[in-house]
Amino acid sequence: MESDSEYHIYLTSAAVAVGCVCATYYFTKTKNRLRDAVEAFHYLNINVVTTEDVCDDVISELWRRCNTHRALGFDCEWVTENGRRQPVALVQLSSYDGYCGLFRLCCLKKIPESLKNLLEDETIYKVGVAAADDGRYLSQDYSVELKSTLDVRHIAELCGYQTGGLAVLSADLLGVVLDKSWRQFEAESLARCGGLSRLRYGDIAFVQLKDIKPNKEAMALNKRYPNATRTKPLYHNCFLQAPDGELLCTCDNKKALWYVEKELADIVKEDPLTVRLRFEPAGRSVGDVGRYYQMTKENKCVVCGASNSYIRKNVVPREYRKYFPEIMKDHSSHDVLLLCTQCHQKSNIRDQLIREKLARVCSAPLASHTAGKYLEDQICKKIRSAARALLYQSRKHVLPKARVEELEEILLQYYPECTEITEELLREASEVDVVYPNEDYETHGLKVVEYFLVRPGGLLRLEELWREHFLTSMTPKYMPDLWSVKHNEERLKVKWNEGRLSERDLESIGVNNW
Repeated sequence: MESDSEYHIYLTSAAVAVGCVCATYYFTKTKNRLRDAVEAFHYLNINVVTTEDVCDDVISELWRRCNTHRALGFDCEWVTENGRRQPVALVQLSSYDGYCGLFRLCCLKKIPESLKNLLEDETIYKVGVAAADDGRYLSQDYSVELKSTLDVRHIAELCGYQTGGLAVLSADLLGVVLDKSWRQFEAESLARCGGLSRLRYGDIAFVQLKDIKPNKEAMALNKRYPNATRTKPLYHNCFLQAPDGELLCTCDNKKALWYVEKELADIVKEDPLTVRLRFEPAGRSVGDVGRYYQMTKENKCVVCGASNSYIRKNVVPREYRKYFPEIMKDHSSHDVLLLCTQCHQKSNIRDQLIREKLARVCSAPLASHTAGKYLEDQICKKIRSAARALLYQSRKHVLPKARVEELEEILLQYYPECTEITEELLREASEVDVVYPNEDYETHGLKVVEYFLVRPGGLLRLEELWREHFLTSMTPKYMPDLWSVKHNEERLKVKWNEGRLSERDLESIGVNNW
């Protein structure tokens, strides 16, 4: 360590490495007394890495220590000069028992192969705050594709705690006060995170939940999805009738009044609003399938019965349904249910289990495990960065002469026909397109749909699989009467028997005949 002050900073930064035992100990022992980071984390074993040989040794030790929990604390640091982010200068990794590696990339000048292999290993979770964002910078600066990241704010949110910054998490969970003037390494119970999958904080929660027991009182006070919750009813339970008065279905006010405004129907009753069509509909209600749409529905969570606020849950996620043929998208309200905010989040979390299973069975990797729809040309990116730096230099004169010459040489190698660097050349190079389509990219949802199309049961089986998953994973107590796992199959069979479905329609959903 260069100084006591620098040691103090490193010590606080390395506080990411507390595991379940340590977290529990500090939380229970210090909940009535806040301590500073130096006092709390005096036991940490901190290793500053500035050479490749030392890097290999530290990585080897981290591999050994994370063999059981398969998780490491993770963070990156960089500086910003004149409003521009500089390359990542420090990577911080720490095991649950307090072994910390601080890899000073500003000294190493690159990411050694041993460190790269660990960062790209999918079986080791990298736990931190905004870890996925740090991974993006590592990719941009060093072409390292960070795998299996986890944002600890999801853990805090699931357990009902505040999800503010690191300082809030540290004070609430560990009873430790961090100096807010320093960027810190996160602390969290890694043993409790071991079964969680990668996602960015702010995304819909696609995480696998294992043995996390939420703080129910805190969850009741903490409002989830403030922009998505509904306090107004989803189901208005208006009635739509055929011309002879036979009930066709229930619907909302907007749909019922649309028929009236278009002079396609008349109001026959105000309360409850009942509208009678002036034309014969394509089909009437038949069997339990038809009766399902005739029934009134309650505005409450189908899992727990809460009725104060709720969110619509798509039982069959849109990422699959959007590839279904139109005949399967009709009457999709059957798979739209109401969940309270807590149950909605739990359901989304547990959905990741079946997504991962589908990814394996259908050879359809999830987006987080594959290259994106677009790729970056690293050479063009280097050219563009050099040109932009030189353009900025021409206005501000902030680069050393040696650096200017280095950047100019990069451009001249790319433009061999040029003998000098002109402003016109710089402007052209600064606009070089660095992104190009990934020809091998295929979405997870499309590949899953294509897989089921040629399997017995076709897309109907994919629907049923998701419905079965919802019932088994959430055990809802207040499902609408006549809600059926085989609803679409029963509905389409009615249309087939009435002659309103063709063999071509059956082929589009992967069914040969009925």
